[in-house]
Amino acid sequence: MEGTHTHGDAPPHEHEGATPGHTHDGYATQGYAPTATTPHEDVPPDHTHDTRAAVDVRPSGGGLMTRIILSVLGAAGMIVGAFLPWFAFDPNQVPPTVGLAGTEISNRVFYSTDNPFEVSFVESAGLVAIVVGILALLGMALRTGWLTSVAGVLGMVAFALVLITLYRVPESGFDLTNVGIGLWIVLAGGVLALIGGFFGARPRATASGTARY
Repeated sequence: MEGTHTHGDAPPHEHEGATPGHTHDGYATQGYAPTATTPHEDVPPDHTHDTRAAVDVRPSGGGLMTRIILSVLGAAGMIVGAFLPWFAFDPNQVPPTVGLAGTEISNRVFYSTDNPFEVSFVESAGLVAIVVGILALLGMALRTGWLTSVAGVLGMVAFALVLITLYRVPESGFDLTNVGIGLWIVLAGGVLALIGGFFGARPRATASGTARY
């Protein structure tokens, strides 16, 4: 009969305006019945995920400026100090006796009491101080200031080694007045570079958040 429909075992019946021959018998048997959506079994209610942002290793603006200033001053001190007198043997004499510059003293002065004077620039102790100062500048290119700090320590060690050598020379009559202005400037440069390296980048989290389900 036109417009007659069946539903499984139900008796035939009609729907107004239905398509002739239309049935719903296959829905249940062919897998078309609607299925319920089940939640994830392993996800508890109000499940959250930590969405903390990546760690930032850049220094702050003030820290970066401090690092640049101290590093530049420290490197300049070690480089300029190499060209100034490292010894002042008798500052009370008129006119005062001024020793040779670091670039005119052999690098043996760091470990030997042999005569360290009158050498070439390549063999000089001043060249060592210049190289250390350049290392302090190169350390500014790194995110952290470890290289600048190491250069500062080396500058301080160079100052200490020269003082030890002076102390080991009996006839020098060791006194801090024997130390020339150039060597003091190398020491000051080393201290500044060491401190400047501490203002390098430090890891810090810039943002964090939580995703809720």
